[in-house]
Amino acid sequence: MSRSRTGVRCMMLALALAVLAGCGFHLRGSQGEFESIPPVFVRGGDPAALELRQMLRMAGSTVAETPAQAGLIVAVTDVRRERRVLSVGTRGRVQEYQLLYQLDWHGEDREGRQIVAAETISQSRSFSFDETDVIAKSNEEDFLFRDMQRNAVMQIMRRLQVVDFDELEAATEDAVDAPPESVLEAAP
Repeated sequence: MSRSRTGVRCMMLALALAVLAGCGFHLRGSQGEFESIPPVFVRGGDPAALELRQMLRMAGSTVAETPAQAGLIVAVTDVRRERRVLSVGTRGRVQEYQLLYQLDWHGEDREGRQIVAAETISQSRSFSFDETDVIAKSNEEDFLFRDMQRNAVMQIMRRLQVVDFDELEAATEDAVDAPPESVLEAAP
């Protein structure tokens, strides 16, 4: 009987893997290669910028050490973390908080031309608070902020995946090769 159970388990596992592969599921870290993205310099010292550098490396992108080495500069310009009281109990004590995380960023080339428009990524989570277990709730709050940060960084990664850098490079080359408008107007 054990052979038949093993066979059934193997068939179920194979079926599950086939279903997951068919629905587009990928393990974390295998989101697709970032081969079309030029070398990236991430500006900012916030933990979100550090995580973005790490995730770009994991995805196969080249992370430049200086802006001069980069074809794309991603600037994490501002990160805000906020905790708001969401509900208060009958004794006037906080029962629930809402955590807010906002990250401002944009993408530009070496010359400062905008490639990805400035945008704000906002995340929020709520969690119950128990004053008798402050350490655990503090750890939960830290975990939720890290999770929101990771989600924001993943949104940046998804945004970078859809930018057509080959088209942008061609448009930049055309703009460099084109004579200035003032020269065209002055020609007889």
